[in-house]
Amino acid sequence: MFNLPKSTEVNIRITKEQLYQQGSLSPKEKDLLKDNVEIIYWRNKISIDTLNVSVGESMVEFQIFEVRMKSQIIQKRILQSIQKVIPYPIVFVIGYNADVQIWIEIDDVFYHTEWMTKEKTTIMIHGINIDVMYENLIRQIADGRLSISDNIHTAVAQDQHRQALLKKIEQLEKKARIEKQPRKKWELVKETEKLMDALNTYNKNRGDLLDS
Repeated sequence: MFNLPKSTEVNIRITKEQLYQQGSLSPKEKDLLKDNVEIIYWRNKISIDTLNVSVGESMVEFQIFEVRMKSQIIQKRILQSIQKVIPYPIVFVIGYNADVQIWIEIDDVFYHTEWMTKEKTTIMIHGINIDVMYENLIRQIADGRLSISDNIHTAVAQDQHRQALLKKIEQLEKKARIEKQPRKKWELVKETEKLMDALNTYNKNRGDLLDS
């Protein structure tokens, strides 16, 4: 689905028992895998050994895992449990019935696509080295949420700040709608407006970056 060459293919089934045997999973994490995961495949290995690319500054390789779930409800703790026992970054292709989502993590933040069929997936893996390949994947999967800056980590931090603003605005708007006291309602509206100004400033700066 990523149009990768055959040299990257692994196609090995990883049993949940193999993950349990690594010894680093808690009983709760084991139960999460047992209750939610149907089957796991290690599909591809992206490295200088499998592709004609160079090593990045921070990453020597990453893996592509297909994880078939028992339901369409995805808890990131499940993916974190798998990552815990694998020594390399993982791109997760989460499958349920005929649909998939693609999940990727950076700086403890997960980004993912919407549910889609494999045939409609347009995510591509490309870049001059492993770091750039992984970064390009993050930006594609984030689908426009990340500003085009020199540093992917800065872009993620900015996006998390924006998401926090959006969440706080939503909470304040909800409180204002149900508040009965006029003075308190007015205070909530003014606080919401202040956060909206901060969000608009962020969006303008982000737009300037995208246009540059």
